[in-house]
This record gives sequence, structure tokens and C-alpha cells, in this order.
Amino acid sequence: MSKFVMDEIDCLDNVASNLHDLLDVICDLQLESGPKPDRRVDSLLWIARDMSQAVVDKIGADAKKRRASK
Repeated sequence: MSKFVMDEIDCLDNVASNLHDLLDVICDLQLESGPKPDRRVDSLLWIARDMSQAVVDKIGADAKKRRASK
């Protein structure tokens, strides 16, 4: 299984933009494949899932830091 990790250098805006592009490509591939499943879509969905989890984790960690600093 792949694991996408956002470190402090990564910009959340860039990751969100990349995730949007990835999901856009997934949608295009799915629509073009018709009723026949495309295994590439499955692979890309795993990557998108890991990226979205990293975004959620980063937002949660940032919120926790803000609460702790108050």
C-alpha cells in the first residue's frame, strides 16, 4: 500500500490542487472506459485516498497546534 506524507515543507494549497487534478483525471478515465473497468482508475483512487488522508491529518495537526498555543 502506498502512503502519501505531507511534511512541513509541503503547502496545503499545492497538495489540494494536485488532489483536484488527480480526481479530475480519474473521472475522465472512468467516463472514457465505459462499462469496462479500468484497473488504472483503481490505482489512482488508492493514491487519491492516501493524499486526502494526508490533507485531513495536516489540517487536524495544524488545528491542534493552534488550540495548544491559545
